[in-house]
Amino acid sequence: MARQYRAADVAAYTIAAAIELGKPVSNLQLQKILFFCQCTNLQHNGDVLFSDDIVAWQYGPVVRSVYNTYSYRGASPIRRAAKYVSGGLFDKLVPIAELDASARRLANDVLEQWIHEPAWNLVRKTHEPGGAWDKVYNEGGIEGSGYGNVIPVSLMRLERLA
Repeated sequence: MARQYRAADVAAYTIAAAIELGKPVSNLQLQKILFFCQCTNLQHNGDVLFSDDIVAWQYGPVVRSVYNTYSYRGASPIRRAAKYVSGGLFDKLVPIAELDASARRLANDVLEQWIHEPAWNLVRKTHEPGGAWDKVYNEGGIEGSGYGNVIPVSLMRLERLA
């Protein structure tokens, strides 16, 4: 089984890679790219890439802890990745973990596929009818009824990414 990361680890790598490509991402773009990374890993490797839950918010899938870390940027591009993340117990800060070669390849592939898309195109992609976000957010056919609910791994395994 491959190593499992925290979403903060994958986010930090993604932010740094996007900056290196000259295309820094906003928090909104980062959230969608994290969702695509998780779905891709589930579909190709059979397991989650990171342990954090992804929830259904109005503008798509979100990892709350990562959103909170970078929300100070608003809609602006993120210019620097966090180096530490809360470890939970007594809010002790722990360093961001480096991704192994396999995880870096996956993140790079996802980034290459989606980095040139404007944020709202990524939102539209995650909002496709019948997709994981749609099934959770619009639970029972009622718009917004699943706001804040966790998007299950079982649905992410089936997400259409092309």
